Amino acid sequence: ISPERMTTFRGAGEGAGVGGPDCAGRIEVFCVLCMPRARLTVQRVLLIMCKKMKHANSPFLAFAAWAGITAPVLFVGVFLINGSLRPGYDQFSSYVSALSLGPTGWIQILNFLIFGGLLFLFTRLVAAVFSGKTASKAGVILLTIIAAGYFLSGPFVMDPAGTPQAQVTIHGTLHGILGGIVFLLMPIV
Repeated sequence: ISPERMTTFRGAGEGAGVGGPDCAGRIEVFCVLCMPRARLTVQRVLLIMCKKMKHANSPFLAFAAWAGITAPVLFVGVFLINGSLRPGYDQFSSYVSALSLGPTGWIQILNFLIFGGLLFLFTRLVAAVFSGKTASKAGVILLTIIAAGYFLSGPFVMDPAGTPQAQVTIHGTLHGILGGIVFLLMPIV
């Protein structure tokens, strides 16, 4: 990681950051894949969340914010690297879930579990920040369902593509149902 890709900055003036009731403190953003504008966007999101939090000095809420930021990058990074190292896997025509099959399938299974868990932590942050409104409650419920869907997609491995209907397994069917629910709800949230 080059030094210019890794930045530490203070928010807009004193009092920006995570750490105290008035959000005083320092925000450190280590952004490897982001452009400079994306770094500023991450900073703004953290500042908005920090201002709305009732307990801004809560280490759990700060960790939940970072979980929501890093979870998608980690998830996509792992399956892209895993897919590029898997012989016979085509990232343009194969399902990501197909990486759960075979001797190195544990990597994608663990990837689903970690992503689902981190997304659930982020859901708790959203519930704390945007509490009290009906739309906020619905969003939290939908995010929780999506997090559970990803988490459960790990142990319920898909059946190989082209499996005859008579040989479809229960875990493969559950994986398909969970995937359908997740992909249906993601655009709504």
